[in-house]
Amino acid sequence: MSGTIDQTSIQITIAAGLIVSGPATGVSVIENGGAGVFDRTALLANVTDIDAGATLEIQVDDLNLPPGVVYNHVAGYTTQSIISYYGFAQIIVVPTADTLTFDPTNAAYQSLAAGEEMDIVVAYTVTDGANTAPAQAIFHIVGTDDAPVVSGTVTGSALNGDAPVSLSGLANATDVDHGAVLSVVAAPPAGAEAENFINAAGVAEGAAPPPPPILPFDPTILPAGVTFDAAASSFRFDPSDPAY
Repeated sequence: MSGTIDQTSIQITIAAGLIVSGPATGVSVIENGGAGVFDRTALLANVTDIDAGATLEIQVDDLNLPPGVVYNHVAGYTTQSIISYYGFAQIIVVPTADTLTFDPTNAAYQSLAAGEEMDIVVAYTVTDGANTAPAQAIFHIVGTDDAPVVSGTVTGSALNGDAPVSLSGLANATDVDHGAVLSVVAAPPAGAEAENFINAAGVAEGAAPPPPPILPFDPTILPAGVTFDAAASSFRFDPSDPAY
């Protein structure tokens, strides 16, 4: 009988009474979707201090955060509120707030292809006032398919009777996604209207129409003297065509 044993190593950081058993995880976002947030509880979830009553604080270097990550800290405080009519005093404790927020619409992540995944690691330290220990929070982002961008019309010129001129249909087209392969296709039809439906509360709502289908380019619609090379995504114009 044979088999294999997988061994997983867990890095544990110990600084005097402070123990960090692993990174903060569990926040996954979609490129161009909503923001992801680690709150104070999540950032300290894997941190323990053997000293009873120890108060832990989070320290983040704001100047060296990954693109799209913002740290926010609001110091806690205790105040006394006196209701003069009854003469009662009430102690109000506002806890410290720490958050790491990640914006997946940041330009640094637009090159992720559909389904491509990336971990964004944020380093920070935890202190009990006497000792400090390094810690990490890991955001997980999944890429989406960004639409190609056309910066302008592809133009060329030729004199009547000149040799044919070829123009690339992709000359002014780009796609930020990794590994994107562009091709010339038919222009999309006019946008469909929103579809209305009645929800469970009996209120009429509009649903976005489905995206139009991607159809191959139809070369039969081209002007006289113009041909299309699908393999090269290029157009060839013959200025000696009788039409000119």
